[in-house]
Amino acid sequence: MPKLISILPLGLLSLSLVFSPIALAADNSADNLPDPSSKLFGLKQAISRVSENFAMFVERSEEKKAELELRYAEREARLVEKIEQLSESKPELAEKLKQRLARLQDSHQRRLLRLDQRLDRIGKRQEEIKQNLTEKIEESNIETKPSVKAVQTVRSKVTPTPTRISVSQKMIQEQLKRQEAYRKQMETQRKVQEALKRQRQLQEQMKKSQMMSKKYQTEKQNKTGKSRAR
Repeated sequence: MPKLISILPLGLLSLSLVFSPIALAADNSADNLPDPSSKLFGLKQAISRVSENFAMFVERSEEKKAELELRYAEREARLVEKIEQLSESKPELAEKLKQRLARLQDSHQRRLLRLDQRLDRIGKRQEEIKQNLTEKIEESNIETKPSVKAVQTVRSKVTPTPTRISVSQKMIQEQLKRQEAYRKQMETQRKVQEALKRQRQLQEQMKKSQMMSKKYQTEKQNKTGKSRAR
């Protein structure tokens, strides 16, 4: 029996590593929260943390990592709010979860900091890509834009050939590819801006949660003071 107990955590860890990052991200969504009053709450949180770390480890895209960080931050914020609500319905349980709540709040703050740094890196990289792309387009326009005199000379001496037509078509296709790449970069930048907006909303939610927690602690201290005075 002791051997079985010692093997059980390793078995759970192995099972958690089997799933793909997409499945892990779905399981750790903000809508799928464990019940803080459950006896398995600590175990579920431990498995969830292993899943999150694994998903972040295998993901290579910086943008996807930012999306995962944001999703997990939303989940932590809602879980903090859920535990704080126990102070009214189940004050004894809320007191027992006090240390866990503090660790969760600390983890949430550190995650928001990492998310902010990650988004900052993404923004800088997108700005560099945009700048490089703009410079290449400008260089291409300068190189391929002929003068009026040169055009007249060519037209008077040379007739169009299939080879020249093919080269012109290739240049047009390359220009279209550059424009498409630029459009994709703009779309990525828009997503980054949306992620920043969601991050600010999360920070506002966190501030409200902290204010509610302070309010509850103040009311609790006032009640304790009145009961002692009696």
